[in-house]
Amino acid sequence: MSENGITQEMWKDTLEKEYGVIEEDFLAESHPEELEYRKEVVGHLYGALQALSIPDELLPAAYHRDILKEVYAFWADEASRGDSVVDKPALAVDCTSKWLLDVRAEYRQSLLYDRFVEEHATFIAAERLKTPDEIIEDAWKITCYNDLVMLMESVEFEQHEVDALLTLENPLSLIYDEVLSEDDNSIMDSLRETAERVALERVEEMNHPFFAAEAVVQKYVDEFIEYHCEPMEDEPEPDDGMEP
Repeated sequence: MSENGITQEMWKDTLEKEYGVIEEDFLAESHPEELEYRKEVVGHLYGALQALSIPDELLPAAYHRDILKEVYAFWADEASRGDSVVDKPALAVDCTSKWLLDVRAEYRQSLLYDRFVEEHATFIAAERLKTPDEIIEDAWKITCYNDLVMLMESVEFEQHEVDALLTLENPLSLIYDEVLSEDDNSIMDSLRETAERVALERVEEMNHPFFAAEAVVQKYVDEFIEYHCEPMEDEPEPDDGMEP
């Protein structure tokens, strides 16, 4: 029995019910010339699924699915209708195995995400006990932890990467430590490059004839003009050819 109370018997019952009603929807959508082929394929897939051994931890993830339709999608990717060389029973076993690997991958990705969320929650709870000055000092760490959790929501890692990260007791803090040690220079370089770009854009703004500075920084604008700008020469008055 799984942690969620799903048993092997419940999984088999769900599979049997789905097989019993699949003619009413999935097979009914078939063209007449495809109907017999689909019936045969679904029969092979059903038999392969019945013989499939599902680990207890994957039972909840496998239980709440359109099982036969999903496994048929694997079949459709690999088999050609009417191909006499296809070993249908063997291919059905292969498709169910690949489907189970897909279920496992989603489950493990979810498991890793939950680990990140749990570690993040523990970290934030500890931060709330600190003084305001200590929290300010940890601001960068808080930001990185938040970003790493968001990353886990949107990025799917390779299965071997997920499995490797699950072997770590505190993957979130370890990744942060690596970021801090390896990317410190690149982060500083990025900040420096951005600061230089902003400065150059500001120079361009101040060269604009309609540039107007905020009053609070006008003193610094005046100093910039004094030290870094060429003095403007008075334009000569136009000569109208008449003596004064």
